[in-house]
Amino acid sequence: MNSQTKKDAVLGKWIATDKSVAVQVYRQGNDYQAKVIWFDERLGSGTPMNTRIDTHNPDEKLRSRKVIGMDILNGLSFNNENERWENGKIYDASSGRTWDTSGCEKTQFPPNYSI
Repeated sequence: MNSQTKKDAVLGKWIATDKSVAVQVYRQGNDYQAKVIWFDERLGSGTPMNTRIDTHNPDEKLRSRKVIGMDILNGLSFNNENERWENGKIYDASSGRTWDTSGCEKTQFPPNYSI
């Protein structure tokens, strides 16, 4: 498998292992990003998917944005030498926290997600 194929293997739809959220991973230049495409609206506030907003965001100005369609992964790149994902940040709208995704093996990305 060539390096382009390896790093593009992450592209597509992924669902959390607890089946609470699904994301679409896409490439923007040399970075990989993801946006929320579905979540279990029975969890959290119970607010319907099409109206739920980012109420837990630490940035008050972002608390009115919709969760569905929101970019939650930014800056992720693939290191061909060691076959690891580096420099990414993933945002969890349910808690308002941002996590570092650096060092994820290609088979572990995104953390707690699977195809």
